[in-house]
Amino acid sequence: MSPFVFVLWIIFMCCATAVTLALLSGLGGRRRSQKAEAKLRADWAQSTAALREEVNALRARVATLEKIVTDPAAQLKTEIERLR
Repeated sequence: MSPFVFVLWIIFMCCATAVTLALLSGLGGRRRSQKAEAKLRADWAQSTAALREEVNALRARVATLEKIVTDPAAQLKTEIERLR
């Protein structure tokens, strides 16, 4: 085997190894990204549920405050205070 062919063979092996490693890490990267995406979706669902609960609690509080503000007795008291 001539030295030129030997050098070409070494270059070919290095390139083949680099391509193989890139393909293998790419497949592993996709698996990792799918796991990360699943975790993000679970976190997103959990935070969305917590926000929905908070919004429902705030709606209940606003409804209570609306009842207090629109109460005729409260309106009468406000008018009396304003007239003083």
